[in-house]
Amino acid sequence: VKELDCVDCGATVPLFKDYRVAKGRYENDDKYNVLCPACESVVLVDDWRSESTCSECHHKWIPKQGTVSGSKYACPDCGAQYAITDAIQEQDGFNLRLYAIEYYCPTCDDRGLERSEVKGYKSAEAFDKALYSAAEQEWGTKQELHSFVPKEAIPAGHLTSERNPIFDHGYEDWIDMFNQRQLVCLSTLIQSIDNIEDSDLRDLLLLTFSDSLMFQSTFTIYNLTANKIEGTFRMNSFVPQVEIVENNVWGTRAGRGTFSNTFEKVRRAVEYASAPTERYVADGETAESAPFDQPIGEQSSVYQGDMRGITDENEYDAVITDPPYYDNLMYSEVADYFYVWQKILLEDEYECFQYEKTPRAESIVTNPFLEKTEDDFESELHEAFTVIHRALKNN
Repeated sequence: VKELDCVDCGATVPLFKDYRVAKGRYENDDKYNVLCPACESVVLVDDWRSESTCSECHHKWIPKQGTVSGSKYACPDCGAQYAITDAIQEQDGFNLRLYAIEYYCPTCDDRGLERSEVKGYKSAEAFDKALYSAAEQEWGTKQELHSFVPKEAIPAGHLTSERNPIFDHGYEDWIDMFNQRQLVCLSTLIQSIDNIEDSDLRDLLLLTFSDSLMFQSTFTIYNLTANKIEGTFRMNSFVPQVEIVENNVWGTRAGRGTFSNTFEKVRRAVEYASAPTERYVADGETAESAPFDQPIGEQSSVYQGDMRGITDENEYDAVITDPPYYDNLMYSEVADYFYVWQKILLEDEYECFQYEKTPRAESIVTNPFLEKTEDDFESELHEAFTVIHRALKNN
């Protein structure tokens, strides 16, 4: 959780919208795990919206009532209220405090214990905080890792400057979106990937890294009712959070968006491409064909560029496209989040990674920041579909 000082009395204020940690699981699925603001224990309560009593210290409070309401935070000691973004700028940033852990115990799982003993929630103890402090120290001393994180500043744009102005929240460079333990883990991973000599394997591992990056930032949140992490771009934008979830970068047997979980997804894709099959329905049941003789990709090429430059006529059997939709998603701005990490290893490999950010003006979207209007979008999309129509075979 982010913390700011009270502008009146100077007390440290954790920015909780409410004190929920997660919905209860298994035999406790009718309860809620909440954080006691008095003793910082994670306890189960029947109703987080009404007055509850901490089972550890007997403190009474209403978990629904946090310190944040809208864009302001309130000091629980003196009651003073203040704008969060104003305080961040005046106090030169914010602190992050670890307060709760979602745990998974593989030993308990192997022993066949009840699921509620294998997975659950607990308060952050001295051991957990020491692990984080050790990572902070490692980031400060291992200067060689700093070569494997983005150097670029976050560029101004519609998403970053207008829709959700992240600069007001203290984010200036891309690395500001990650805490120091995330930076240690991510830079160590990408350094290891860089050491792999097989270029195909290296690119596949970089693909794995890039995909898991969606769930590795301080813009991720915990889905309290579904008991899972939600990615950075769940709303197709950069949305600064006051409460964040730090994912396990490498991963365990359980979890979403971890490196090991994503690697299994990539591995399955590679195996399928080597021996592709087709599923079909036979007698009302799903069946699968024998593997095809030809692997996927042996007679194919991949090009990157503006498709409006295609000059082929009556040539293509099919065109598969996922066209943009006005200003629903600024593809280039969102892509920058992944691009700056990929660029670390690919800058000397591909010409398109020579730049500080992905193309803006060429992107077919409505972009108020670049004064690209709805008329511009419709005109450029018409250009694209005209090229498609010309390139497709007449039949």
